[in-house]
Amino acid sequence: MAILVVKALSLALGDPPRELLSGIDLTLRSGSITLLLGPNGCGKSLLLRTILGLVPRASGEITLQGQSLRRSFRDLHRLSGVVFQNPDQQLFGNTVREDLLIGTPRMEEPDGELIQVLGLTDLLDRSPAELSGGQRRRLAIAGALAPDPKLLFLDEPFIELDYPSIQRLLMRLDTMRKGGCTIILASHESQDIWPLVDHLVILRNGTIIYQGVPEAGRRLVGPENGLRPLSNDPLSNAPPAPGGATS
Repeated sequence: MAILVVKALSLALGDPPRELLSGIDLTLRSGSITLLLGPNGCGKSLLLRTILGLVPRASGEITLQGQSLRRSFRDLHRLSGVVFQNPDQQLFGNTVREDLLIGTPRMEEPDGELIQVLGLTDLLDRSPAELSGGQRRRLAIAGALAPDPKLLFLDEPFIELDYPSIQRLLMRLDTMRKGGCTIILASHESQDIWPLVDHLVILRNGTIIYQGVPEAGRRLVGPENGLRPLSNDPLSNAPPAPGGATS
């Protein structure tokens, strides 16, 4: 069942106006993972922000559970967790613990399982400003996941994450998907997330050039579209052997 539908979404900005998104049609179904794939600068982040109502003057129609969002995006925001490409845009607490509780006012302590999965257990009393780039990204992800959203928007979530952190995040996303969460993940890389993808969307120069079953779109994942090809090695996503190096 569709939870969010985008129809004929276009966006032109600048003076004179330049079209940055053109004729975007997109359907997000409940309990699915959509990979929004494209090279840097193709419009992925802009598309996510526009769907969320954070960019004005877009044309087209966006509906949530059959209801138009033309007047207000409040209902979408209430149901959604969001991770921006720059995590500093969404870290507001004085400590990691305080930041994790901002979106979950009924909780006195952060979700222990979640902070363990994202490797934040020993950082709860630290200031977000003191964290490394990868730690801040994990904190931003945890903050988006903590309220148990029905919709999850992730913009390049794997940047600055090490291999174990990526694998733990993928396991969590898979669990959320099986629980009914709808996830759209924007990335310029596809290798790690590929095994979990239900729906593939490839964006180039603000236009969708493919949308559908991932395997049918595999042939387009290559240098001609500014993308790194997928490995054909079925073990490429397997965890490293005990004692082996991680990437």
